[in-house]
Amino acid sequence: MPASLFKFGLLVVAAGTALSACDSTNAEIDEAPIVAAMEEIPLEEQVIGLWERDFGSTTIGWLFKEGGGYQAGEARPFFPVVGRWSLKGDTLELFDARCVDRGFYRIEIEELDLIATIVDDNCGGREETLVGTWRRFVYGQ
Repeated sequence: MPASLFKFGLLVVAAGTALSACDSTNAEIDEAPIVAAMEEIPLEEQVIGLWERDFGSTTIGWLFKEGGGYQAGEARPFFPVVGRWSLKGDTLELFDARCVDRGFYRIEIEELDLIATIVDDNCGGREETLVGTWRRFVYGQ
């Protein structure tokens, strides 16, 4: 079993432990096991998943898929932007059909937050939407 799959399994176990502590009264989820497990996973693998943030009067989502695909936009009910991503160190490279140029962003993950700052992007809409702090979507929160 590859090490990354083993580490992901640990994250799933940690998430399951956190969720099992919840009851049907919408109790707070203990994020500590999730955060501890994430610290052991390389940044490229930590990015994978759904990130959300408030943008004006709506919630927008940024869904990073394993293998380099991403979707972004209004989190519910759909994601109107589809593209590709790659990560070199802490620099995220994005490409989508809406913009001719690729965009480059520095990312940092602190606990369950992803912070994106611009490095270089000539696509105004993408920069306006992506720069800021995103919260990892955790089911039940």
